[in-house]
Amino acid sequence: NIPKKGSINVHPSLLPKYRGSSPIQFALLNGNHKTGTTIMVIDDGMDSGDILAQNELSIDLIDNYERLSEKLIELSIELLEKTITDYVNGKVILIPQIDADATFTKKIKKEDGRIKWQLDDEDILNMIRAYSAWPGAYTYFNNKKLDIKKAAIADIEIDQESSIGQVVKFEKRYFVRCADRFIELLEVKLEGKQTVKISDFVNGHQGLVGIILT
Repeated sequence: NIPKKGSINVHPSLLPKYRGSSPIQFALLNGNHKTGTTIMVIDDGMDSGDILAQNELSIDLIDNYERLSEKLIELSIELLEKTITDYVNGKVILIPQIDADATFTKKIKKEDGRIKWQLDDEDILNMIRAYSAWPGAYTYFNNKKLDIKKAAIADIEIDQESSIGQVVKFEKRYFVRCADRFIELLEVKLEGKQTVKISDFVNGHQGLVGIILT
């Protein structure tokens, strides 16, 4: 009850979409093309207070969690600087959120990062982008945790028989079969090791090609 104007919060989504603790990750997981930041008054609910201001931001295909977070921080600072003085002086019209339009995120757990290779290629790529900071998008190679740090949707037709999750080599590049197509491995990190390019990893782990990642 002490603050005369209440307390305000910066939330990195276009509320009421993505209320909760992980709005940036969920925007990436869902393959959204835009997100944004919201300045809101804190109330008793979870990210449900009246809106002071919002600003949109485009999501690029190369954006992962770290990159998108940095862009949203810059956008939020600019918006807060423009808004806070007018708010204190009573010049901002508060906009109530429509609760019926609200969507929610959840607390991310370590096991959420384990890749299910039976998913579509875009879903897996979105996981890699969303979980780049933590917990990582990972699989298991010879019972060791293998983080997929960088990947891309295959841009060529791969004419090879393969099973879901199997690593194949094609034209000196390395791919993993998923539900519909293949994704190309670009950078990986084996537990306890540094992130390396996939070609360097294969040089030291010849058993990768042909194995089924789990």
